[in-house]
Amino acid sequence: MIATESNLTHWKYLLDKWTDLKTLIYHDSDKECGMENLHRWALYHLDVTVKGRMTTQNQLYKFDVLLTTVEHINNDNDLFIRKVPFLQVIVDNSEIESHRLATNKIACKRIICSTSNPMPTNFSDMAGLLSCIDPQFIDALGCSKVKVFSDICSLRQILHIQQVLNPYVVKSFQHEIENMFGQVSQIELEVKMTAAQRLFYK
Repeated sequence: MIATESNLTHWKYLLDKWTDLKTLIYHDSDKECGMENLHRWALYHLDVTVKGRMTTQNQLYKFDVLLTTVEHINNDNDLFIRKVPFLQVIVDNSEIESHRLATNKIACKRIICSTSNPMPTNFSDMAGLLSCIDPQFIDALGCSKVKVFSDICSLRQILHIQQVLNPYVVKSFQHEIENMFGQVSQIELEVKMTAAQRLFYK
């Protein structure tokens, strides 16, 4: 999954809470030192040779999901991500063009674009999203992107664009998400501070 740095820990929390998948954050605030330790201990399962030496030559990954940022994918000095045979790539905040363009450097072309922000109102931006998911979709239409996503001036154009977008878009409404989790209640408890806390916060 490609996400912003501020969202990496959030996605890991959700994946750990709701799935049994082993999730790895491919990022470290310690920069080179942290990434060196990550490469050494977190990527591959350790194996023991006949002579009793530790090795990672088996290339068995420790993770099921890898969370990272655009910067690591675009880093020409670290080609690890580009070599991993991912089964699926999820682009979070896909309205950000650099996130979508980063998928060009990953071998996997099964891409899901995710965003919690409103969909673009500019149709050229919309075409950019769809081109990321399916690079051949414009060619399949048999006409240019400009012609399909030109300024709307008729109901016929709206219906045509809706027909083009329908196979690619899945939208969740807030009330649908709320119904999935049922009734939510909030309980407020008043807890007095201890003597040490009263002294510290005084």
